[in-house]
Amino acid sequence: MLVSNNIVSNKGNIYKPYGAQIHTKSVSLPYGHNMTNICSYEAAKAQQALLAPSISFGSIKSKALEKRIGQVVDKYSQGSNPFILGLKPGFLSKLAKKIAHSDKPVIVGITGESACGKTTILGNIDQTVSELHSHEQVTSTLLGDNYYKDSTHLYQKYGNFGGIMDSGYSFDSPEAVNLDKLKLDLGRLAEGKSIKTPNYDFRNGQSTPDVHEIKPSKAIIFDSIFALNPKLKESLDVGIYVETPADVIKERWYNRTAERNVVGEAADKQFKDVKEKAETFIHPMKKNADIVMNGNTQQSEIQNFTKDLYDAIVGNKKN
Repeated sequence: MLVSNNIVSNKGNIYKPYGAQIHTKSVSLPYGHNMTNICSYEAAKAQQALLAPSISFGSIKSKALEKRIGQVVDKYSQGSNPFILGLKPGFLSKLAKKIAHSDKPVIVGITGESACGKTTILGNIDQTVSELHSHEQVTSTLLGDNYYKDSTHLYQKYGNFGGIMDSGYSFDSPEAVNLDKLKLDLGRLAEGKSIKTPNYDFRNGQSTPDVHEIKPSKAIIFDSIFALNPKLKESLDVGIYVETPADVIKERWYNRTAERNVVGEAADKQFKDVKEKAETFIHPMKKNADIVMNGNTQQSEIQNFTKDLYDAIVGNKKN
C-alpha cells in the first residue's frame, strides 16, 4: 500500500479494509504490479447517484450508507489486479453524505491518458445502470471528445493532419478543448436543465453545435482527458483518475487512431505529442483524484461492480 498526496493507492495488495483507520502519514510498500485504467468505483459512484430518482435518500443515515458502499469498495480492491487502485481518505464519508442529504445530482468526472479506457468505463456504467433501473433514466452521460474545438480551418490551411501536427498545434492541450462550454453544460445539468452538446468528427475536425440532447438525472457522468483540470474540478463531486499500463495505451491508441484515418508518420507524431502533453497536463492531475481506477480488466468486472454498488444503495434504502 502507498499513502501519498492524500491518496491511498493499491497495486498488488489492497488498501486497508473499510473501517480500518487510514493514516495520512507517508508510508510506502513495494508495488506488486503496474497501475492500469478502468474506473470501477466510478461506476459505483454513479450508481449510487443513479438510484436517487425514484428513491428518496432523505431517510438514509449517511454512516450506514458509507459502510455499505465501503464493503463493495473493499470487495473490488482485492487480488493481484484490483479494480480500485487508490482512494482519497475521507472520500466515502463525503460521498455518502452527498447521496443521503442532497437532492442535487452527483457530478462524476473520469479522466486519464488518451486511450486509457475512460469511455469504455463510462459506457459500461451507463448500460448496466440502465438495465437495473429500466423504468426511468438515472444517469446522464457526456463524451468529452465532443467538446473539441472546430479545427476545419486548420485542415484547410495545412492540408492534412500531418501538416497540422507539423505546425505545432496540439490536440492534447487544454486549448484544443472548449472547457468553458463543458463547464457551462455541467452546471446546467446540475440545475436540472436539459442541454444540447456539440458533436466532433475526428476525421475532418468539424464541430457541429447542438447535436446531442442530454436530459438531467441524478448522476451526471462525463469523461475527458481534462476532467480534473482546474476549470472543471470544482464542478465535480467525484473525480476519477484512470491509469493504464503504457503498452496497453499504445496499442489501443494506434488502433483507434487508424479508425480516424490517421496512420503512419502522422500517427507517430501525434502519439509523441500525446505522451508529452500527458506528462504536462494529465499526470499531475492524479493528485486531485478521489479515486484511482484500474483499466486493465474485463468489462464484465465493471458491470459486476456496478451491480454490487447499486444493490448496496437500494438495499440500504429498503432497510
